[in-house]
Amino acid sequence: MWCLNGRLDPQLATAISQQLDAALRARFAQKTPDLCPSDPRAKTAWLRAHALGDIFAAALGGGGGGGGRSGAQAEVTLVVTSPEGRVDTGLGHSASADLVSDLIRRGVARLYTVITHDGHIIDAVGPLNLGRTTRVANRAQRRALHAPYTTCAIPGCTVDYRRCRLHHVQWWRHGGPTNLDNLVPVCDHHHGAIHVEGWKVALGPRRELTVTRPDGTTMSTGPPGRGP
Repeated sequence: MWCLNGRLDPQLATAISQQLDAALRARFAQKTPDLCPSDPRAKTAWLRAHALGDIFAAALGGGGGGGGRSGAQAEVTLVVTSPEGRVDTGLGHSASADLVSDLIRRGVARLYTVITHDGHIIDAVGPLNLGRTTRVANRAQRRALHAPYTTCAIPGCTVDYRRCRLHHVQWWRHGGPTNLDNLVPVCDHHHGAIHVEGWKVALGPRRELTVTRPDGTTMSTGPPGRGP
């Protein structure tokens, strides 16, 4: 299950709380779903969570109630590694085939397949080499590199890939192309270390990464991968 929490300013919290209370009342007025707990406190928490989902669905054009077609489609990436494939829904864990099929059936997700092996991206959908036509990586490149990387590429960094930017190993201003073999995901902190503090990064043919600090110390990794 995906767990969500957050801290809101009083004005926004009041507005959302009112909407959530209204959505919860609507849920209580409907027939109780079969999977809903019978314990009063657990039932309220369960229905409140689904009421929040109704608000999100309505905001996306889905009409609430957990059904309908959303106005925005999620991207579900099927990462095919050796020996098995993994499905990434964007929630930080692998999804079941039934969940993916249901998302696609309801029109709220599109499926993309990325085939990787030993640090190489064998196949992926979309243009992956843009050369010098643009400095900004496109969506296809971000999808493709999300297959081997789940976090920032710098050794020991655990910042989620979705919070990273794609850094040009050979800098753009030094003539580097926006091609897949010249891009590596780094978090904002390490992007600053590279551009401001003078860290140097080198990418091997299998995406082995070597990081050299200004004092001469180095860090290195083997080919990236999601593991078994």
